[in-house]
Amino acid sequence: MHGGGGCDRRPHRGGPSCQGLGLGRELLKATVTQFDFRRITARTETEAVGFYRRCGFSVGSFGEIYRGVERFDCTLDVIRA
Repeated sequence: MHGGGGCDRRPHRGGPSCQGLGLGRELLKATVTQFDFRRITARTETEAVGFYRRCGFSVGSFGEIYRGVERFDCTLDVIRA
């Protein structure tokens, strides 16, 4: 968590039997509901980019940090009514 109203999401990938059940999306919804974050950011690899896009994150590549492994910054600006 950041004092400026944001947080960095640490990677938490469920096993194959848990993927596709909506658990990650529900965890993100609960985070937004429970905390007054204005921005959530996650750094991830190619395999998770689709998940973050489907959850409304903007995604930008920051290149390879390891040979053959592209990394992405995913950012969600939380808009409150």
